[in-house]
Amino acid sequence: MAAGDEFTPEAYREAAAEHFGRMGRAYDQDDFAWALFVAGLAVENLFRAYHLRVAREFDARHGLRDLARASKFADAVPPRQAEAYAAALGRVAAAWSSNDRFRPEAGVRRRLKRLNLDRGVKGDFLKEVARRPVSDATLIVSIGVKRWKT
Repeated sequence: MAAGDEFTPEAYREAAAEHFGRMGRAYDQDDFAWALFVAGLAVENLFRAYHLRVAREFDARHGLRDLARASKFADAVPPRQAEAYAAALGRVAAAWSSNDRFRPEAGVRRRLKRLNLDRGVKGDFLKEVARRPVSDATLIVSIGVKRWKT
């Protein structure tokens, strides 16, 4: 298998499902920065899977909104979930940064504070900021995996 052949739609979908499991475990183990990162990674992999079903190449950058649009993922979302999906995508995209893989937890906290995502949160703001995208990624990945065969 050539190096490019390993990144098939099915491989990306499988990676999304695996990252989804890692996300939940990280959150349950109070590793909130990692849970936040993996939530976005799961969504990114899912969008890449869907994108490769409609086009063989895509921009390798990690903008979730752009990748969602290019993947035509919204077409797979049942109409009754369209509003919830749009809101979930907005929250994941706002909180996630692919560059967090290079940051220590303190750096993730600083980035989130710069975005004012700590406002109005009592207690550990990172826990709450991560909870939202983890929940939102759950919705997005669940829709994508369920609708994959259709």
